[in-house]
Amino acid sequence: MNTIKNNLLIASFLIAFTAVAQQKIEFRDGNTLQIEGVFVCSKTEYTDDSIPVPRREKQFYLLEAGNNLKLSVVSNWMNPKLVNQLEEVRIYQFTKDQLEDVNQVNAYTNENEDTTHYYLTIDSKEEQPFSYQVYTIYSSKPEEKTWSNFSFESTTKAPLDVLYERFIIIPQPEESGE
Repeated sequence: MNTIKNNLLIASFLIAFTAVAQQKIEFRDGNTLQIEGVFVCSKTEYTDDSIPVPRREKQFYLLEAGNNLKLSVVSNWMNPKLVNQLEEVRIYQFTKDQLEDVNQVNAYTNENEDTTHYYLTIDSKEEQPFSYQVYTIYSSKPEEKTWSNFSFESTTKAPLDVLYERFIIIPQPEESGE
């Protein structure tokens, strides 16, 4: 019975991975940015107080697949004064050739051994860091940056498992010098 339930859950995530999501970002400079991609997952981050309060929500999108990958992370504030106000948008662009490692989906547990979320980490080759653009609510002109790793986070594991399958690197056989 659990196998059937797990297969149905994975099938629903695969169907979700084929639906294109759209999100319109409006900047204070009057311009807009349209995010069109496959919604992967979201994660709500909380304050570190003894009574957790939602701080921000991150939404992860896969914008392009294949060898040329484009990923987006949209962060919105959850503070009652700033509900759903944009914090930032990050758009990562890279190719599978840049990937050094794609770690399997791991669970993050707190001091009480409770799983709080799952994460999938992608590392770039040292000589080929990821390039990404950062947009804030104030300006539609992005700041260009580079970084060597990227992490998807979600409260559920299944969508990250599907994403892991898309990013998995097949080791190339080493050439022999004979």
